[in-house]
Order: sequence, then C-alpha cells, then structure tokens
Amino acid sequence: MKSLENGTYELIGKHINGNPYHLENDILEKHGQRILNDVPRTYEGIKEYLKDHYIEGIVFYRGNGQMCKIKRKDFGFEWNKNLPKNRTEK
Repeated sequence: MKSLENGTYELIGKHINGNPYHLENDILEKHGQRILNDVPRTYEGIKEYLKDHYIEGIVFYRGNGQMCKIKRKDFGFEWNKNLPKNRTEK
C-alpha cells in the first residue's frame, strides 16, 4: 500500500455518497489539491460561485493552519440530489 503524505483527505468514488463525480473507483483526494483562483472573497461572490459550479464546497486556507469550509448547503443549494450522469464538476 502506498503511504500518504501528511494532510487531510476526502474519500470519493463509486461507493461514496452516491458517487456525484461518477468515478470508477474509490480514491482519497488530498484537500488543497485543486486550487480555485477565481473565487470571489465576498458573501455574494462565494454564493454565486457555488450556484454556478456544481461542487460540494470550498475550503479557504489562511496559511497559518487555519481553514474554513463553506458548502453549497450553507446557501440552501442542493448537493448530490439530481446530478445527471454526463455532468461533472467544473
């Protein structure tokens, strides 16, 4: 088994939460692996971004170890209810 580098991970895949990403296998994805450089830093901007991008949420890192996760459901948006098979996250 491959050892994992230090950090936190998200388990996603075929057997997890209805597989919203339509993956063939289960995998551990390291948090911070995908950097979103175009996310606005205002309440309305974050809300609009999550409305327009079908992702579970966004984790903001401060660089000092502190982080904050804002999820679609925090704005009342559904997550993983009716994701069509041909649609994936942006």
